Amino acid sequence: MISIRVSFHQRNYHYFLPEHKSFSYLYEKISQQNGVPMSRLFISCSDRKVLLTDTPAKLGDKEVSKLFECVEVAPVQSKFQIHLQSSQARSKRSYHVEEEKSIESACRRYAEQVLELSIDELVFKFDDEVIDWRRSPTDLDIDDGGCIDVVKKPRNDQISIR
Repeated sequence: MISIRVSFHQRNYHYFLPEHKSFSYLYEKISQQNGVPMSRLFISCSDRKVLLTDTPAKLGDKEVSKLFECVEVAPVQSKFQIHLQSSQARSKRSYHVEEEKSIESACRRYAEQVLELSIDELVFKFDDEVIDWRRSPTDLDIDDGGCIDVVKKPRNDQISIR
């Protein structure tokens, strides 16, 4: 058995872990004792993250003898707000979207509910660049609170050729 010391929320804990047992046991214990989901725990030793799959044997005696630091990390924000606006309708609306999913549903709702048009009749721009509404905010580098401009595509018969 290996003695493991962990500092968490300004308290020191002491655990015993078999040399070849993974640190997932340690994550589970800290999670249970403090009511914090395992996914929100970050354990490190000597500025290195201790993975769930790591073992005391893998880290080595020198590292295991040190004090491990455990911190609670903020939950990952998977949803955030984007704004869609159109000067044609003089309307700005806010939508909550998934960070890693397409912004299509927000764009489609804006097109149909605000402009009463099909999404295919519109051009969406972010920072004056045309964007593909099939992509995610992450793909498009749109931050929480980002604003997308919506304009109606010109009809072919409205284009003047010089």
